[in-house]
Amino acid sequence: MNIPSPTTLASIFSGVTRPMLGFPFEVDRAEPTPDLYWRSGVMRIGGATPFSLAISSDEAGCGALASSIFGERATLELIDDALRELVNVTAGALKWRLRIDEQALVVPRVAADGKPPLGPSADTVALVLRGRAGVRIALSISWA
Repeated sequence: MNIPSPTTLASIFSGVTRPMLGFPFEVDRAEPTPDLYWRSGVMRIGGATPFSLAISSDEAGCGALASSIFGERATLELIDDALRELVNVTAGALKWRLRIDEQALVVPRVAADGKPPLGPSADTVALVLRGRAGVRIALSISWA
C-alpha cells in the first residue's frame, strides 16, 4: 500500500472541508499536542485493506467545526455529530482516492477521553492540519 504523503492527506481532507465548512486545511509541521485530542471522531474500516481514521481537535476547534457545518452555536451534541460526519466523509474520500472499493464504511464513534484515539505504532500516521482562524486538527490514520 502506498501511504499518502501529509500533503496528499491534507488535500483529501480539504476536498471534504471546502464544501462542508467553507475552508481548506494545510499541513502544519508541528507534532500533535495533547490538547488536540479533546474530542475525536474515529472510524475503523475492515476488509482486505484495513485502516482506522481519526479526526481530533481541541475544544475551540471542535466548536468551530460544528458551527461551520451546522450554522449555529456548537453544543456537545452538534460537536459529536460534526466529528462523526467529518470522519465518515473523509474515510469515503480516502477510500476513493486509494481505490479501495471492497470495504464498507461503518458508523463512526466519538472518543472523549483526551487521548490519541489511534495508538502509536509504525503503521500510524498522525499529523496536524491548520484551517481558517487558527483551527487545528489532528488527522490520524493507522494502516493495520
